Amino acid sequence: MKDLDDTPLIPSVLLVDDTPANLLALEAVLASLNAQIVSVRSGKAALGCVEHQTFAVALVDVHMPEMDGLELIRHLRATKRGREMAILLVTADHNDEKLVSDGYAVGAADYITKPYDPQVIRARVRAFIDLYRQRETVRRVHVALRTHERDEAIRRLVAFERITNAVLETNDLPSLLMELLGAFIGAADAADSATILLRDSNWLRIAASVGTAPNARSTVETQIGQGFAGLIASNRRALEITDDTSSSVSGPLSSTGQGSKVRALYGMPLLHSGQVLGVVQIGSTRAGRFSSSEKRVGFAAAERGCLGGGKKFVL
Repeated sequence: MKDLDDTPLIPSVLLVDDTPANLLALEAVLASLNAQIVSVRSGKAALGCVEHQTFAVALVDVHMPEMDGLELIRHLRATKRGREMAILLVTADHNDEKLVSDGYAVGAADYITKPYDPQVIRARVRAFIDLYRQRETVRRVHVALRTHERDEAIRRLVAFERITNAVLETNDLPSLLMELLGAFIGAADAADSATILLRDSNWLRIAASVGTAPNARSTVETQIGQGFAGLIASNRRALEITDDTSSSVSGPLSSTGQGSKVRALYGMPLLHSGQVLGVVQIGSTRAGRFSSSEKRVGFAAAERGCLGGGKKFVL
């Protein structure tokens, strides 16, 4: 997966009050917080800011000309960026229960009365900033996951296109198989080797291989019913060995030929008209298991090589 965005989360705080002295006082109280402070003197200016910038929290004075605090909150809640923003109403009316009720009704998260305790304001704003940071961290994770899934889908589509084109354009079978396996490796995250073994009587012999020792391609053979690929051919079903499974089954390509141990192996039988044509197997020295999409692309590459374009192997 691509690295998550590690840009520091510096939240922004919006202060809305028509009295400059009140804004200066709030700025001084909140100066110690690790946040960007933006101050405006009208509801219209506040809406303009929220249109272009995301804020963790806003402190809104109730009594302002032209657009009071309650009306401003209604407008903010109708905007994309204002829907999730925490909004604190600031008022000098200590005992106005209707004002408090109306504030909650339009979407205020809390209210602060004047004269206010600087420590209380900092604590409340800090709490909403912390919630914003937590929410943004989760959102970044989700965005990274969606981006990874999108990139993987594109890679798989490109791989399938390469596989299809190779079948249509390549007449030389060994070259075709190598092209198909190359397309698969290009689309795989975990797999770093892939092999197609074709049946020759009671034996499986390597027809194409990528990511293995060069001499293995021409010398390795496996008897049907023996070893990793041989068991797949005799049982006619897929077989997987992962980090968390123990098995004595070994394959002809259990290492890369360069001392790197394969941590995961997955193999599938290639069948046509009830007969086993061969086996395709993929290996990984990096990961302990394969994704379902890697298995599908690997099988598609081998299957289209064996059966695509009318190219069929004679047993």
